[in-house]
Amino acid sequence: MTSHKIEVCHSADLKKLLVEAGVVCARTVPQSEDISLSSEESVKDEPVQEIEAEHEQIVLEEERTYPTEEVAEEQPGIFPTPSLRKMLPEKIRMIEKHNRIHVLPDVFKTDIDPMKIPRICSTHPQKYINELAEITGCKNYMNSLAEFWFLDTLANLLRRAQEDGFEKTSQIVLIQWFCEWMKEIQHFDAATRQRMLKRFKDIMLLAAGYLAQYDELPAPADVGVSYKPEETSGASLPPTASTSKHVVTFEDFQCCLTDLTKITHYIFDL
Repeated sequence: MTSHKIEVCHSADLKKLLVEAGVVCARTVPQSEDISLSSEESVKDEPVQEIEAEHEQIVLEEERTYPTEEVAEEQPGIFPTPSLRKMLPEKIRMIEKHNRIHVLPDVFKTDIDPMKIPRICSTHPQKYINELAEITGCKNYMNSLAEFWFLDTLANLLRRAQEDGFEKTSQIVLIQWFCEWMKEIQHFDAATRQRMLKRFKDIMLLAAGYLAQYDELPAPADVGVSYKPEETSGASLPPTASTSKHVVTFEDFQCCLTDLTKITHYIFDL
């Protein structure tokens, strides 16, 4: 519940900043009879004074939660933060991989057709699970509880995104970031909670920097982010914005910034 209140406050602050800057995301959120009254709508019905009081309380809690002085960490050899994997010989790592039970596919699909993304609220659960399995490449979900959990969680994230009015292009980016973060967690064998949160923060700031430069939501590959250390070494912003053959619509900067904020909260809530 606390994370939801923080999300509401962050969204309100972002909306205020955009209005002060003279830009507003004109995209409208689609209304559907299948969508029940969400907790966010109930928060909107509360008196303004209560929301402001909660906002101030959350800000104070955030200030108390995070120390004012950060512990100096060794400069990363791998961008944007040090690898969270143990330094093991490749032979040992291959043996561990062979002995490990199946969790997720070795590689997720990245070439996603936006027209195949199901509308979660109006699609039968078995059907959208099958469609998401085809989109991401999870072919063993009927025999793997881990893959089924992954698909079910992805469906919930897409439901939130679709209720928030995400366009197809933003939904594709959400899928790609969720897949990347699941792979990151799968290989975080040398991570602590603090290092994981720091890496997630750095990755999202990297995505925000790309957005500020190119006015579009970046996929993990666009900013050189990968759970594989050999693929992230020396990564930096690409010289030009990436293009996709599955372009549906172009979103303005303010809409993309709003979507990136929500994507950050969606994944962080996990």
